[in-house]
Amino acid sequence: MSDRLSLADRAVHALASVSAMGETIGTDDPHRHLVWSLRESAQGILSDAFQRAVSLAYLARDAERVFKEIKEQAK
Repeated sequence: MSDRLSLADRAVHALASVSAMGETIGTDDPHRHLVWSLRESAQGILSDAFQRAVSLAYLARDAERVFKEIKEQAK
């Protein structure tokens, strides 16, 4: 994967890659639990990352609002 991909493209690639984990593993495969556990771990990592990113975006939005208020009060 190229380093020049957009953030959205990288997110889609990661989601597709994780979704494909264990795609070829049958329910009778002795290694299925390992592969499925790895997929669950990857899903958890992505979920946590998305939540942290949203939290930071909200924090930045709130900081921008506070800075704007401070500038307006300083006039």
